[in-house]
Parts: sequence; C-alpha cells; structure tokens
Amino acid sequence: FGIKNKSYVNGEIIEENKKGYIILVKVEDNEYIFSLPFHGKHMIYNFLAAFTVYYLCNNIDKSNIENDIKSKIRKYKSPRRRKEEIILENDNIIIDDYAHHPKEIEMIYEAVKQKYSNYNITIVFQPHTYSRTIYLNKEFKDVLKDKEVYIMKTFISREDYDLLKESVVKEIFINHKEYDVNVIKEILKKENQIILCLGAGDIHNEIKKWHNKCKL
Repeated sequence: FGIKNKSYVNGEIIEENKKGYIILVKVEDNEYIFSLPFHGKHMIYNFLAAFTVYYLCNNIDKSNIENDIKSKIRKYKSPRRRKEEIILENDNIIIDDYAHHPKEIEMIYEAVKQKYSNYNITIVFQPHTYSRTIYLNKEFKDVLKDKEVYIMKTFISREDYDLLKESVVKEIFINHKEYDVNVIKEILKKENQIILCLGAGDIHNEIKKWHNKCKL
C-alpha cells in the first residue's frame, strides 16, 4: 500500500482540510472514496495498512466494503496518549501525545497545525532516555528548530541517572527554554494557545498540575 505509487492498494489525497482528509483508494479494478477524520499523513498510511489487511480477508463482502469501512471509521477511537485533547474553559487546548522520536514529533506537530492553523503552538517535550536523545541529537535539533519549545528533565526509563549525560542533553536543546510550570500557566491565560505535550515518560503528571492550577 502507499500514496500515489504503484502499490497494490493505492491512496490519493483528494482534499485536505481542518476536519481531516478525503481520499480515493484504488485496489485491483475497484475505487473507493473515504472521508477520514484524522490529521497528519501518517494516519493515512495507518488507514491504508488497515484497509489492505481488511480487503485481503477472504470472508468479507467486497460489494459492501465501502459502507462497512465508513461505519467502522465513525466508531473508531484512538488509543490513549495519541493526540488526546483537553479543552480548557477559555478554549485553549492541551494535547498529550506519546511521541518521543524526532519523526513522531514532526508528524504530530504537522497534524496539530492542520487542525488548528489559527492557534499558537507551544511544545513541552520530555526527552526519553539519554541514549536515544544523544544518538538522534541532530534529528531532534532539526525537528524542533524555529518552534516554541520547553524542555523537561530527561525521563531515564531503563537507564541510570547520569549528571554528565544530562548536561549533554541540555546542550542538545540549548536553543530552547527549560520547562517551568508557571510559564505554561501564563501561556494558557492567553487566547488561541495549544500546549503540545510530547514524551513517553511521566509528562502526564505535569498535565495534572495544569488541570488543578487552571481550574478546568
């Protein structure tokens, strides 16, 4: 499967908007049109992967495949910590996502921009392990450049705390600001603000603090 190529299942974006995508799917001699309430092109690939497996199942009724899949799309619920949105009283938004790899960060940021083009996006990022962060330091620098970013202390996960490695991580993100809960609270008092929380650690504990402080 793929987008605009010679794959067995071929997807083509007909329209991209704030609600998601309208795509044309071609497989064998058949064509189907779907409205996807998802944001970010990675979600189109996810959909095409699921569609391909579904289509190849021998016991499905291919004459009703379009209506059947549309029904399933309407019932779809994303997993926890995948673009989970918390709407605040002043219509500002906190978005929590598990993204902790540079490519994931790039995809979720573009997805949020697609849906909320008139919002200012501030990223709160919690690096996950010294080894990954240091190894992918160039990729992290590239994906976060020219963005408003606050960096939390590294979530060390399976690794041991290492002051030297923590200082190396700080150097990687030297062009960004150190996380401060009070600064985030001040940002959320403004209008048209999104706080995009990224990381595979315990960043959700900080979101709970914002809940309490912002009187959600």
